[in-house]
Amino acid sequence: MLPPAPPPANEAERLERLRALAVLDTAPEPLFDTLSRLAAAICGTPIALLSLVDASRQWFKANVGLPGVSETPRELAFCAHAILDGEVLEVGDACADPRFAGNPLVTGEPGIRFYAGAPIELPGGVRLGTLCVIDRQPRRLDPAQREQLRELAAAAAQALELREQALAAALAARSRHEAELTGHVQSLNSVLDQLPAAVSVWSRDMRNVYANAELARWMGTTPQALAGCSLDVVVGAQRHAVRELRRDAVLRGEIQQFEILLAPPQGGPPRSMRITLLPWRAADGTIDGFVALGLDVTAEREAATLARLMAAIVDGSNDAIFGQNMAGQVTSWNAAAESMLGWRREEIIGQPAWKLFSKGALALAAMDGEQGTLSSFETQCRHKDGREVVVAASLSPIRDERGRVLGISAILRDIGPLRDALSALRESEAFLDRTGRLARIGGWEIDLAAGRIRWSPQLRAILGMPPDAEPTVADALALYAEPGRAALAAAIEAASRGVRSFDLQLALRTACGRDLTVRVIGEPVPEDGRIVRVAGALQDVTECAKAAGAALAAAAAQAAAPRGSAPEP
Repeated sequence: MLPPAPPPANEAERLERLRALAVLDTAPEPLFDTLSRLAAAICGTPIALLSLVDASRQWFKANVGLPGVSETPRELAFCAHAILDGEVLEVGDACADPRFAGNPLVTGEPGIRFYAGAPIELPGGVRLGTLCVIDRQPRRLDPAQREQLRELAAAAAQALELREQALAAALAARSRHEAELTGHVQSLNSVLDQLPAAVSVWSRDMRNVYANAELARWMGTTPQALAGCSLDVVVGAQRHAVRELRRDAVLRGEIQQFEILLAPPQGGPPRSMRITLLPWRAADGTIDGFVALGLDVTAEREAATLARLMAAIVDGSNDAIFGQNMAGQVTSWNAAAESMLGWRREEIIGQPAWKLFSKGALALAAMDGEQGTLSSFETQCRHKDGREVVVAASLSPIRDERGRVLGISAILRDIGPLRDALSALRESEAFLDRTGRLARIGGWEIDLAAGRIRWSPQLRAILGMPPDAEPTVADALALYAEPGRAALAAAIEAASRGVRSFDLQLALRTACGRDLTVRVIGEPVPEDGRIVRVAGALQDVTECAKAAGAALAAAAAQAAAPRGSAPEP
């Protein structure tokens, strides 16, 4: 290998301006990264570098294709040769060029065979470095590629010149501008960090430029740690939808809005996120990337699902349910209300509730609504055809999230059929009671699991028990004389096993000492395939038994008298 390239004639000025830019050893910047990627793409090489030649090294401001390498010694640098001239330096095959054939960067890693470097030249002829492309195979650039490489290097030079100008302007009023800038940035960051939405800025190559505190919290990290990260890190399994379907549109200037399910990186169930992508424009209007706003709408979605469920429950209820605001206008109306009162939903919504209630009920509803209390009462509602419908009404306040009363919810149940049924039941009970008293029949029932016996009021009256008496099975059996007591106990036991029903005529003594002859009938009562009760009736047949006995005695006496004799008067 020949000796290293000599320094340029203006080396001292060159190094002074390079260091004044304060660009050495700084973080990657999207612009320079983009220029390097474009150079590699245009020239079809795997490696592209934006190299700045320092006193003893060349340092890479942008690096495509050489991960982990940030600088090399100046004596090995191809770029040290390229800055000696204002033209593109092209080395088609380094192994065949005496200047580089023995260079360790050629004989070893990264195995350079092809090199082309366009100088980055500032006004005044100061060349700070190059934008170069490298391949591991010999090759040549065509004229168009050489020209485009030169233009990309000129763009890099313009960016560095603008940086130089900006630094000069900033130094002129550094204290004032720094204070203002710091205050603005802090204020902006403070505002963004307090938002409940994840706010981030992404470059065209899907690298993070900015992230607020909410996005960092979601990711379980800090905004600083997210800087430079790929969008894939945030969106995970949804990256293809964002990268392929949405990226191109937002980079064309089209605002994108959509919802996706994202699983938090720190674990937990997926969350529904509403995403808005906005173009991120430079001062000249070009789109450098996009701003992403992410809002967790999981609670909103769950509330909407719950609202749909509640609406389905309300609409499927057999009770009429409707709402009214504090102005007394109907605001909601379910299917049962339409069936019960005849008004279709579209007819009644917005109408005054006095069409439905009596004035007294409306006054009560208004009072309870204003006080935020629950009330239940029976009243009459008006059907659309004018007839009255008897209902049980329950009114409760409708509140907002702060507890303020916004209206009234009414649940109406048509109790007309229930009243008719109760009236029929009372008539039936009165009929059975009269029948029991006239026939001296009472009912009884034994709960086998609890061991309790229940008597009807008529049975208590027959057996001389007070109306509130609660006898046990043993108490009831004690009323019967032997051997009838044992026979009844055996019959009940057999019925409890489902063996048979029974019908017995027995003698007993009531609680007040009267001797009666009774007919006791019983049968097993099954539920779900097993016997749970034994139920039956008891009839006082004392008079019948006496009459039957007298008839039998008369018949016996007649049979015993001499034939032909007349019975005694």
